[in-house]
Amino acid sequence: MAIIDYLGIEQAIQTIFENDSRTSTINGRASTIVVEDSDFVSEPRCPYIGIFLDSYETTEDTITIGGSTPYLTTLGIDIQIYEFALENLEGARLRDIAFGKVKEVLKDNKTLNGNVLYYKFGDGKFDNMRNEEGIGFFKGISLRIDCEVQE
Repeated sequence: MAIIDYLGIEQAIQTIFENDSRTSTINGRASTIVVEDSDFVSEPRCPYIGIFLDSYETTEDTITIGGSTPYLTTLGIDIQIYEFALENLEGARLRDIAFGKVKEVLKDNKTLNGNVLYYKFGDGKFDNMRNEEGIGFFKGISLRIDCEVQE
């Protein structure tokens, strides 16, 4: 049974986003792509893609032909995507573009460069907030992916 490198899976997602022109630059600006970020989203850090572990569940898989019983872990990863604009609706438009690009890049990497067996998209939530430091709006969305990893 292998030990799962949870941080390594998050960093693999980060590397995929950094190496793909669709997500390394979004809406004409360089993206901030981080793992387990402790800083708040701010205007200079947008477009922002944050990758966070959310949950896990381990179950026993079916017995294989050789008699071993592997375990499967479903790892929930939350990807936070934020954009900033001076106008509320423009922020929503930029957020939607960023969200679409992140999903397209993920669709092209179903095993996250061999780090998972597969993943599926889960649910997400929209986030809207005013810039408390000045003018403008932050428009965000969370994208959940549930990854299957064999131990």
